[in-house]
Amino acid sequence: MDEKQRQIRLPAVIAAIKSLDPENDFTKDGKPETKAISALTGFDVSADERDAAVVDMEKLAKADEESKSVPVKTAARKILTGEDGLAAMAESRKPVKG
Repeated sequence: MDEKQRQIRLPAVIAAIKSLDPENDFTKDGKPETKAISALTGFDVSADERDAAVVDMEKLAKADEESKSVPVKTAARKILTGEDGLAAMAESRKPVKG
């Protein structure tokens, strides 16, 4: 399988891994069973393909965690009426003392 095919299949493999039963569909060392993934995707999934999907899932999870720790700045917005606009203009034209 070439890289293009692998990238096309990757989302299906990741979705299958996410829906596996943690108690029954993983090996003793914590890896998702390729047979269980294959049953859900409808195509044979190799151990290499599974491992690549797991690495991608870990990267996505890490990026998601990092994005949650970055504060988001929001700008307060106020809807102005015509009267508010006129009042603001009048306020800004205060006489200059001289």
